[in-house]
Amino acid sequence: MSETPIIFALLALIYAIIMFLLPFFIMRIRREVIAINQKMSRVEDLLVQLAGKPPLASAAAPKTDDRERLLKVCENCGRKNAIREVKCVGCGDVLQ
Repeated sequence: MSETPIIFALLALIYAIIMFLLPFFIMRIRREVIAINQKMSRVEDLLVQLAGKPPLASAAAPKTDDRERLLKVCENCGRKNAIREVKCVGCGDVLQ
């Protein structure tokens, strides 16, 4: 008898075990990344407090005014600018 079917069966068994355990490893890595991101956000907040500057506007959630228009908030002076503005109307700093 040939040993090839036994080798293929063993490889298939190893593959099945790895595929079963893969989601658990992915979830563990995901939880660790989320925890690291939370710690880094806290470190950034503390550094901003130490520097004495107001916190930066979040890029994930653009600011809106009372009429739901999108705004750019100046990182330097905190002034609200129209979304089409390239430079801050208040201080002239380049908007991100």
